[in-house]
Amino acid sequence: MNDEFNGKGKYYQWKQSQYYIKTYDKGKQYQRDSHIWRWEKKVIKNEYLFKNFKIKYLSDLLDKEKLIALQNDLLASFEKLIIVDSLTPNVTFTEKEQLIWNKGINPKTWENLKSKHRSQKSRLINKFSQLIHRKGLDNKKYDLKERLNNKWNDLLECNELTDIIKPENATILPVYIVSNSCNTNIDLFGPIPEFKMTYK
Repeated sequence: MNDEFNGKGKYYQWKQSQYYIKTYDKGKQYQRDSHIWRWEKKVIKNEYLFKNFKIKYLSDLLDKEKLIALQNDLLASFEKLIIVDSLTPNVTFTEKEQLIWNKGINPKTWENLKSKHRSQKSRLINKFSQLIHRKGLDNKKYDLKERLNNKWNDLLECNELTDIIKPENATILPVYIVSNSCNTNIDLFGPIPEFKMTYK
């Protein structure tokens, strides 16, 4: 989904069977001067957490090894994203490469392959990914990936997960992890550029 925050800025969302992937400029959403990039993975099936990370209870998040496993999973989800630095790059393509490029940057290509032709889509993803890497057109992607990884590492360092408490008079079971607070945002030096993105 490619949508807008009531005209305040775009966000992109991809729905999988057990989770959502979403990315947006949080600063623009809240009309701040700074640009704050968010990359979110929202798990909607508990089975995903238990099967992949043995996470069943909130207390499992006190285990730092499980948090590191979640970090790796978040980075793996980002790795599936295809980003090109520019839609009009100053590079030379062969005739065959130009054909792959034209298909890759055309939104209609991915819409037509969205619900069918999986093998055809997979082949195009591989060819397009290899092309943009070979031409050095994926620098923004790896810059963002490094920032994402560094931010997670910062969160692991500045948060000390110590205990779980239950609020008094709670009729259901809301629980909270007691920790030190720190900034969870990733600040950008400028707005998120209009680069092409698709999710594998």
